[in-house]
Amino acid sequence: MKKYDEEYICRLIHFSLLDCLSDEEEQDLEDWKKISKENELFFQKVKKEFQANEIRGFVAINSKDAWKAVKQKTQWRSGVLK
Repeated sequence: MKKYDEEYICRLIHFSLLDCLSDEEEQDLEDWKKISKENELFFQKVKKEFQANEIRGFVAINSKDAWKAVKQKTQWRSGVLK
């Protein structure tokens, strides 16, 4: 059985979330998750948090774009509606 160090696993998780793993790295991550239930739960927790942050970022970006559109359509200038 392979021994996995914490830094390598963190890198695998990070690249997994970005969908950038090689086939070998993907297999290493899967093997690590199978070693214990705690490993699998940790991965799922990190993945869930990552997805939640992506959603929050998406909403924030769209909110900024929406506010910009409102300002343009209502001719908002210097905090005063004209």
